[in-house]
Amino acid sequence: MTAVTVHFATNRNRTRDGELFGTDFASNSSPGRYVPGRITLYKINSGADFGWAWDEASLQLDSPIDPKSGAAAIAALKRIAPAGAAESAGAARFASENIQRSHLLKGRAGFSLFHLHGFASTFRDSMNRAAQIADNYGANSIFTFSWPANGRANPNDYRDDRVAAEKSARGVADALTRFLTTFRAEKRSKAATFELVAHSMGNYALRHAMQAIHKAQPDLLQQKVFRNAFLMAADEDDNALGLPGKLRGLYDIAGMVQVYRSGGDLALFASREILNRVERLGLVGPLDWSRLPPGRTICIDCSDVGSTSNELGKTHFGHQYYRIRPEVLRDVRAVLAGVAPGRIPGRYPAMVPRPGSTEYYIGYGP
Repeated sequence: MTAVTVHFATNRNRTRDGELFGTDFASNSSPGRYVPGRITLYKINSGADFGWAWDEASLQLDSPIDPKSGAAAIAALKRIAPAGAAESAGAARFASENIQRSHLLKGRAGFSLFHLHGFASTFRDSMNRAAQIADNYGANSIFTFSWPANGRANPNDYRDDRVAAEKSARGVADALTRFLTTFRAEKRSKAATFELVAHSMGNYALRHAMQAIHKAQPDLLQQKVFRNAFLMAADEDDNALGLPGKLRGLYDIAGMVQVYRSGGDLALFASREILNRVERLGLVGPLDWSRLPPGRTICIDCSDVGSTSNELGKTHFGHQYYRIRPEVLRDVRAVLAGVAPGRIPGRYPAMVPRPGSTEYYIGYGP
């Protein structure tokens, strides 16, 4: 039986039911306050949404971390993990364990994922999906930050989730800072390979976390920690990658940015038409390729293969292809294996590429 231990941090409230954590903040006065931990999940079938079950007895929690907010958060971030000091909790431990493993292994050591989930995800959803993509992508291990999305998909709850994602920025920034600091302190001649995966509104949380780090410790963002940043069905503005105040800084911490989009993503269509009134990155890809570093961005159109549903036949509104659709999983695994962009099976050059772009589409088929 396949088992995946998910390293996580969450700023959700602790509950006494089987969900373990709820849909509110652990601290309303300090929404960035979070607790790191680990839990092991087991693959029980190949189902889209119910294929994994956790062992509640395997849950291990560390002491809560409180980055507070504003100036206090910036001061706290500056004190994190002095050079050479390895922490024993959360994202720092995740980074340290994978770096140490890479030093012990001979040959290729594989890769690990740093993951941010999207809107309408409960804690259980976020753990299940983290285990699922770790297994489907072939990762050694995974760390995910579970911010308090409420698990419901409608306009009002979407707005609540968007507020929660932005308020969670301090917590996400703190976890990412500890990860980056540990990487810098422990990196030697052979370092572990890390990949960043942000889905849906997780890209919005990532934007605000990176802006917080930029204000506190901009030097931490000047290191290529991630081989790739996978922006999956990104619920972000289509100009985000070109603007320093949004996601332009990704190019400082990731070697390549892989944008997976779908014109048939109904969740992002609603985000654009009803709520944000701004074109979405996960619908159309980057707006202005001339603002992006040459040769560092790949855009993959999944419109032909974006439709998915769960075991009960419930639609995912074209928004979950990154973790379920076989054609997309095959494409992602090829990227992770280092196959050249133009040589990945099932991928074809865009029929009408934009000036300066590198764009492909995934064809339907086995």
